Amino acid sequence: MDDDPLKIDDPRLLRTVRAGWARQHFSQVLLWAQHGPVAIQRHGPIVATVWGVPTKAVFERERQLAFLMHYQPALQRLLYHYRIAMRLLLLNEEQAAQLVRAARAELTNPGTSFQYPRAQAVRWSGVLALPRVKLAMAIVDEKDEGHTLRQRSPLLTADSSTHFNEMQEFNYRRWQAEQREQAQARAQAQARRNMGTDR
Repeated sequence: MDDDPLKIDDPRLLRTVRAGWARQHFSQVLLWAQHGPVAIQRHGPIVATVWGVPTKAVFERERQLAFLMHYQPALQRLLYHYRIAMRLLLLNEEQAAQLVRAARAELTNPGTSFQYPRAQAVRWSGVLALPRVKLAMAIVDEKDEGHTLRQRSPLLTADSSTHFNEMQEFNYRRWQAEQREQAQARAQAQARRNMGTDR
């Protein structure tokens, strides 16, 4: 019996055992095969490979991983479009129209229009022409049509730029309000000092 029956020529590929040892210790070969293929050598060359049947836990884990890898991007796009749909419904008419105009500009912009195949651009042009309630429903449709639309969406870029502009305007208005409050506080303090009631 060989003292060192297991020989791993390249651990990234497979384990290799000699045919005589594998015949005498086949149960051990089967155990190894549960974790990866085991090659059987006879007089040098590999003559057979033993593959184990994955356990139920391993199979289920691999199935879930494959499912997540396949559906995670689609789910992420769907969540982004749910956020955009909510914004479309909550914004006033002018802000919603601005978002739709930005999406249309994305479709016709020479720098970005090449990203949208002709059929996709035509489909999006029709969707962006819908009233905003129907538009919001169309972009979160979980059927094949909605999934195809979301694969390349001008609303993602348009929403990010519009949201940035709105945040800039909001921050500017808040700064203006703070400046007015400080000016009023200074005026009141000055008035109290003038009246001799400053404490």
